[in-house]
Amino acid sequence: MKNEPSLNPIEMLTWEEARSRVLEVNPELGKVLDAADLTAKESFVLAHYPYGKDFYTPDNFFLPSPHNGLTPIDGTETPKVLQQALSYSSLPLGIILSNKVEVFFQTTNRVITDKLWDAGTVFGAWEIMDDLLSQETARYSYLSSGARSLFMASKISDGIAHRRLTKHFHLKLPPPQRLIDHRDVFSEIANQNHDETPWHCSVLYLHKNTVKKLFEKQKSMAQLYFYKEAWRQSFNCRYQFEHNIAWENLLSHIGRSNIYLQPRTCAHLKQLFMINEGIFPGMVFSDENDNTIAPIPLLKKAYKDIYVLNKAPVFIRPEHITPNKPVYYSLNYPQYFDAHLPTKTQLSLMKELETIESTLKLLHEQHHVPFQERLFHMIPDSDSILPAKDLVKNDKILSSIIKNGNEFPENSPFFKGCIQIIKQSKIKDPI
Repeated sequence: MKNEPSLNPIEMLTWEEARSRVLEVNPELGKVLDAADLTAKESFVLAHYPYGKDFYTPDNFFLPSPHNGLTPIDGTETPKVLQQALSYSSLPLGIILSNKVEVFFQTTNRVITDKLWDAGTVFGAWEIMDDLLSQETARYSYLSSGARSLFMASKISDGIAHRRLTKHFHLKLPPPQRLIDHRDVFSEIANQNHDETPWHCSVLYLHKNTVKKLFEKQKSMAQLYFYKEAWRQSFNCRYQFEHNIAWENLLSHIGRSNIYLQPRTCAHLKQLFMINEGIFPGMVFSDENDNTIAPIPLLKKAYKDIYVLNKAPVFIRPEHITPNKPVYYSLNYPQYFDAHLPTKTQLSLMKELETIESTLKLLHEQHHVPFQERLFHMIPDSDSILPAKDLVKNDKILSSIIKNGNEFPENSPFFKGCIQIIKQSKIKDPI
């Protein structure tokens, strides 16, 4: 779906004005709202978020403000009419009308992707159920307009090249040193560009009066719809319990084979199975024309023409696995949720990769692995671990990017211990 005009970051709409946009991306919700017989009194708030803005954090909910900024819902700059309209929940009910939203968690050194929501996705159902039950729960998740876990495969920390970007786009941030720092620089570039139609993620929020009308009748069509959405979106949380028991059984197989796994290596291995089950996304190479997760064409142009990147501009982003389409996991970009204290001795990335390779080989022999994998490293020490440059011939999207003389960034940190996962539709004995 194309970006909508964003002359005003926030618009107030009636159902009559919002109806066609909702039906375009979520016909089921459109029918539910039609059945509620909404009037002009039950309005909606349409928010246009610039790229790379964390509009929901453990501390607050934010609305877009002029000049590509954010303002907290309870901030002095937020009009009272909006505070009154949307303060009925910690995260008001919203539907994504254009582009994507990432749900993620964040620690000091890591960003962990939970979900990537498409246009048509409804969010806030969990939060409103908690509020209706007067049940306080700790909140740790973030929502970002566009992909938070987006980075360039190549290193983009060269000071001289970054100064060219700074001069052209009036950037304030220094060159990014870590992969998790790339997104914030991309956001600055996207939001300082005035040559093209600005990228934004449009979200339609339900007004307090609208929610009150939808929930005033017990077991109403609307109530059942949002209950269903909350249940559906809880899949990864609910399934983790079953998966943890299955994982314990799998570890017993590994233990009987006298294989010792360090805690971090074990967490990596477990995450491969979680990604294959669809509980969490893996990472993929972004299509050059994919404008739904970020303004990729603009960013590509900036790094090719202004930064003068000497490698192919390969962007990496999260995506849930589907049969026969590979996703990736990197030991150098850990996405596991298991917490553990560091051990006195840490394996090198190569040793970790070799341990994972031998463990998976054992589990394949016992029919306990529901996916196929290929392991890559820029300097492999084993015949079963492929050189990173072989990724090009093993991934259609990547091979389409590496063309016209573009050099593959095989020295990328992401490719130092990279695992390709290909889901199998059937497995004899799944965990």
